[in-house]
Amino acid sequence: MVKNQIEQLEKEQKSYVLEGFPRTEVQAISLLKMGIIPDKFILLEQEDAFSMDRIKVNLASDDCHKKHSENESMRIASAAIRENNINMAAVKKVCQGLITELDGTKE
Repeated sequence: MVKNQIEQLEKEQKSYVLEGFPRTEVQAISLLKMGIIPDKFILLEQEDAFSMDRIKVNLASDDCHKKHSENESMRIASAAIRENNINMAAVKKVCQGLITELDGTKE
């Protein structure tokens, strides 16, 4: 489905943004195998401590369906950051030479 939408946009010579994709090695490889080579690949980098603070704030927000203890929030945030770091290292390897890294903590 995504491939068809991208092919249609390219046929019409329209620009598009894939936000938050690829997030895993499999997604990155699939994108390249489909022949979709991004003109720009922007990766917003941030320190783990910044991510930890953001995740904990989100887990404590009124929008969060379940309230978590401080220890549980730390455990969830740490696991999410660890998984993201592993996945993004693999994406960087697959998409080497296509990525521009920017500071994701700045407005």
